[in-house]
Amino acid sequence: MTTMSKAVAGRRVLGTWGPTVLAVASAGVLLMVLIGVGVSIAAPASAGEIVVTLLPLTIAIVVLGLTASARIVGGPGPFIFVIGIVTYKRVPVGMIDEVHSDDGLRITLVSGEQVTSLAFGKSLLGQLVGYPRSVRAAHRIEAFIAQFPDRGGHDCGEDKVSTGLRTSTLTWASLCAAVATCMAVIINLLEYS
Repeated sequence: MTTMSKAVAGRRVLGTWGPTVLAVASAGVLLMVLIGVGVSIAAPASAGEIVVTLLPLTIAIVVLGLTASARIVGGPGPFIFVIGIVTYKRVPVGMIDEVHSDDGLRITLVSGEQVTSLAFGKSLLGQLVGYPRSVRAAHRIEAFIAQFPDRGGHDCGEDKVSTGLRTSTLTWASLCAAVATCMAVIINLLEYS
């Protein structure tokens, strides 16, 4: 069982960014933190100046972290969650008509609506190599759907796609950004007081 298909809290990750993208995102976050601490230590500055200097870095850290966490998750129950940067879509498996991987990953619903994922969008490189990540994710999604032979949309209590905000993830990301900014201000105050 690969890391992409391990069960996590009753859910199964069906597709996510590749390890290279996650490694680059992690290195970027670390670099931004080091730059922020370097800015705070380099010269004495007021707390306001430090916050204004670090605000773009803090926003970049939050956006990079949220982007790297975009994924597709199956379950719990007969639902697929397509998780984006700020929102998620909860799709009952009974509403899924087809899963396409020929031009990025697209989930076509019985209504004709298409659900796409940021982690599996269109790209020039994908067109050149045939979207192998999207193909693997499509196979995992189809295998997850096959676990529910009676795919009527009403047996799971819902017959529509619902969209929600990633409130807990956004809260944690904002808290981490605030802590990083506060640490830079405190380091500056301790260094030059």
